[in-house]
Amino acid sequence: MTVNTSRAANAGLTHRSLSNTIAEALTWQALRRRWSQRWLDRTREQLLLWKWHG
Repeated sequence: MTVNTSRAANAGLTHRSLSNTIAEALTWQALRRRWSQRWLDRTREQLLLWKWHG
């Protein structure tokens, strides 16, 4: 998949590395939503998937 980002670049926006984007998103999530930065453990993930899919 490709996306033309020329309009964004012309408006002054810049690209960030994926690792930087992830780190910033996790920091924002923890600060603004008071969520943990830890990922779900395997047991919790499977329980949620089971509840979601029935």
